Amino acid sequence: MRRFLSWLTGTRNPSTEQNPAASEADSPARGNTRFTLDLYAQLKDCVGPYENVACSPFGVSLALATIHAGARGRTEDSLARVLRRTTDDGPWQTALEGLRAELIAGARNDDCVLGLANSLWAPTGLPLRNEFSAAVGRSYGADVTQADFSQEEPARTLINQWLLETTRQLFDVVVARGDITPDTRLVSIAALCFKGYWATPFGAQQTLDEPFWVNPHTKIIAPMMWQRGIFPYGQFPFHFADRLQVIELPYAGVECSMVLLLPEGLEGIIELERTLGRQKGKLDSWLGALRPREIDVALPKFTVRSRFHLGDTLIAMGATDAFSREDADFSGMRGERDLWLSHAFHQALVAIDEFGATGDAAASGGDSPTRETGRTTPRPVPMFRADHPFLFLIRQRASGQILFMGRVMVPTIAQKFTPVL
Repeated sequence: MRRFLSWLTGTRNPSTEQNPAASEADSPARGNTRFTLDLYAQLKDCVGPYENVACSPFGVSLALATIHAGARGRTEDSLARVLRRTTDDGPWQTALEGLRAELIAGARNDDCVLGLANSLWAPTGLPLRNEFSAAVGRSYGADVTQADFSQEEPARTLINQWLLETTRQLFDVVVARGDITPDTRLVSIAALCFKGYWATPFGAQQTLDEPFWVNPHTKIIAPMMWQRGIFPYGQFPFHFADRLQVIELPYAGVECSMVLLLPEGLEGIIELERTLGRQKGKLDSWLGALRPREIDVALPKFTVRSRFHLGDTLIAMGATDAFSREDADFSGMRGERDLWLSHAFHQALVAIDEFGATGDAAASGGDSPTRETGRTTPRPVPMFRADHPFLFLIRQRASGQILFMGRVMVPTIAQKFTPVL
């Protein structure tokens, strides 16, 4: 299922990549990009400045699309604006359903490790319409069920056990003690874990422990992977005299790739996040300008996991009515307006290592780049050396849909995803 050559040389959609001024109505992917940046801008401020962050705009979109399907009136309109949906929902929904189907198929074929959970929980005694549950189950894979919220601990245990089983034990606790009360109405759960296999594996024997600069004054030792290959790559002016490097590394089996954005300065991550928050078209323009070329790549192995309560985030993004006892209108779920969104929980996990589609790292990783130590002569090929904080995206190439966005401030590894070399 490897399509690396066609992926590398294939044509791109000119409406989304050559015309940055195109409106969101012209491209669901453009709306998805802006939703991603809106979501990330909110969530990054929920953690410390030197903490890793991972969120799944795709997972959150599935959950919000489920809720949106049962919303009416102003509640429906506000959720559509948060999601950056257009008046024509057909292409938007098709893209969402298509990506979900591709990921599930990839997991069944062992092309990736996937944990995907989307559920909506209503209180016992307030049953939802069967046609609503069936529709969101077909379109978004949503599990719509009930729990007795008057019994906090049994309800919490039930939801957490569902998450554990649905994600094959990749996630466990999503609802903490105190989250559930007798007044709880709707609870949304969105969790996504992904570990893909590289189309071009890194050389396991070239992975060495090397310095990673957390900030200009602090460094740690991290396992750094190396390879030389031909990948879409670009260098762009950034923050006065600084530059930004962007590279895209393809996965095998699934038509997805990881995009890495590496600012030049050790603290450039701060300005990069600000730039993307203020100028959301920048990301599209950078991605559209990538061109294949030979690159030396040095990338730390990492696992990033985050857990968020999305209530305040979604309210800040405009979904105020959905969380309001007085204003919420979910009459599409049941005839009466007696439901509102009490909680929206989200978990995301991304892991990378050297391994390719066969489960093995490359024996040599192709041409071996000469490691840079101190002063060196000019290199014949550019070096993408991620030895300080950077941003990452995982996206579907064909549609531009973004599965994950996050940052790596301190590379850490979950042994569960790291086979013994």
